[in-house]
Amino acid sequence: MRIRLTGLPEELDAAVAELSTVLRVDEVSRPYPGRNSSRLVSLYLEARLSKAACASSDTPDDKKARDADTDKR
Repeated sequence: MRIRLTGLPEELDAAVAELSTVLRVDEVSRPYPGRNSSRLVSLYLEARLSKAACASSDTPDDKKARDADTDKR
């Protein structure tokens, strides 16, 4: 996923730290200045869902298949 964040630099630092706890953040771009002499900046994250997040979005059939595969081992 490519996610754009816009805010004050200190807000973005905190947001990246928080998002890193629930997403696998692979890359953070440099901050880009906002338009019209704004104090706001934008940056982009390249991120993926964590394995835990992917597992929690499984359907019941996905979980059954994974459990059956584990039982075979």
